[in-house]
Amino acid sequence: MKKVLYFYSPGCPFCKKADKFIAQAIEENPDFAKVEITRIDEDAQKDYASTFDYYYVPCIYVGDEKVIEGKVSKFAIDDMFEQALEE
Repeated sequence: MKKVLYFYSPGCPFCKKADKFIAQAIEENPDFAKVEITRIDEDAQKDYASTFDYYYVPCIYVGDEKVIEGKVSKFAIDDMFEQALEE
């Protein structure tokens, strides 16, 4: 299973939508609950967040690959979980 990093900002409407899609995906597919998602508040953890190459939140990395940046969809979240579960 691959590591997932999720960069977000507490006031971001797209991040709130991503959170909703993540919860929905886990509800629909219990295997997705096995994926550990490390959430990084880019406002509170600016030094750490600045070491990654992204401009918009939500930004999600699976392993070393950026798979979502900015506007998010349910399809993109499902795909992120599938990629994280791949060996």
